[in-house]
Amino acid sequence: MQIASQRAAKFHECNVLLDVRCECGATSLKLVSCNFGEGEQMQIQLSSVGKVFCGALAAAALFAGGYVAGQNRFGQPKTILHVVELKWSPAASDAQKQQAIDGIKDMAAKIPGIKNIWIKGERMQPRDFNAAYAIEFRDRAAADAYAESPAHAAWEAQYVPLRAASVSIQVTNP
Repeated sequence: MQIASQRAAKFHECNVLLDVRCECGATSLKLVSCNFGEGEQMQIQLSSVGKVFCGALAAAALFAGGYVAGQNRFGQPKTILHVVELKWSPAASDAQKQQAIDGIKDMAAKIPGIKNIWIKGERMQPRDFNAAYAIEFRDRAAADAYAESPAHAAWEAQYVPLRAASVSIQVTNP
């Protein structure tokens, strides 16, 4: 494929041609024509083939931009995740369980440095555990403040009698 430009001196006329060569011969397609005289503004006219070519070029650019933007990106934040998986006591009622989970939301609103919470477990290992929650802390100081907070102590007094067992971990990045 070759793009050529021709100019006629008299009327300042410019044609952009696309030479398509195949085994059967060569064909020239007129994509753009520009006409302007001395002191006039240049008028650009796209031929129908030029419009299709420009549309295809724009579509390819849009696709490439979407492809690049959609690449899988991930980060390694310095926040601390406190993840707890638990098994409720058989004596705990559904209302008590819900009250304990709602207490996580209330506690998060009262303790500075908590960024996010997750309160619904999706897949439990070991399988006899039946609930989970996670709390994301801004940094180590926020996690330590949570552990010593009166709001945490009050919530824990309500929550601990309702659980039969729990596993707790904290995870961060170096």
